[in-house]
Amino acid sequence: MIMRTQTVVLAAGKGSRMASDIPKVLVPLGGTPLLVRLLGSIAEAGFGTEPVIVVGENKPLIENAVRDAGMRARYAIQDAPLGTGHAVRSAQDSCAGAERIVVLYGDHPLVSPVTIRALCDAHAAGSGPLTLATATVPDFLGAHAPLADFGRIIRDTAGHITKIVEKKDAESHELDIREVNPAYFCFSAPWLWEKLAALTNANAQREYYLTDTVQMAMREGYEIASVAISPHEALGVNTPEHLKAAESVLGSIS
Repeated sequence: MIMRTQTVVLAAGKGSRMASDIPKVLVPLGGTPLLVRLLGSIAEAGFGTEPVIVVGENKPLIENAVRDAGMRARYAIQDAPLGTGHAVRSAQDSCAGAERIVVLYGDHPLVSPVTIRALCDAHAAGSGPLTLATATVPDFLGAHAPLADFGRIIRDTAGHITKIVEKKDAESHELDIREVNPAYFCFSAPWLWEKLAALTNANAQREYYLTDTVQMAMREGYEIASVAISPHEALGVNTPEHLKAAESVLGSIS
């Protein structure tokens, strides 16, 4: 039986640190908007469903850019910037009928269709309610500097994931961990919607973190499956410096 897989792309952020007049996800990388690059990879992954893009007040500009690129998508509105968990929950009605939910980010343009498929395949092969991608860097310098802002993957001595600590909530020794979470997830849909409704914002940012679902799964006794990906596929673009890092990587892999 083929399970219906729905991709959700988070793209509501204003991206004030980019100092740009356009939405961050529409900033060009190699002449192509960040979001459009990602949508190309999603299309090549071949799920057969239009991605759901979570947007805010930037919806008209994003709709126009997607249409101009000859792509199709559906849209969900995040009415307030309350975190990644809240953003994905905003897409629930648009994902009706999906059995698996893949979560990606409009400002992470270099994730490949092979990685997107691998994430889903690993999830299908496992028994838990979620599967995540992780990237391990040799350091947080140069092109890897943007990954220093990501949550750290905490594992036990047997190599099992025990939690994900966001940078702003991490202890100093946890910040030294070089395995990071780009927050690419594949979820079993019914489980995801149930857990998103139970999220709290008891953290430094007062936001609803999608990554808190990892701890929820572990409390239920599930082992967290993961897929290792190349650090360059994990790159996000939040600042002009991050964009330069992504341009450098793009040049090296083109």
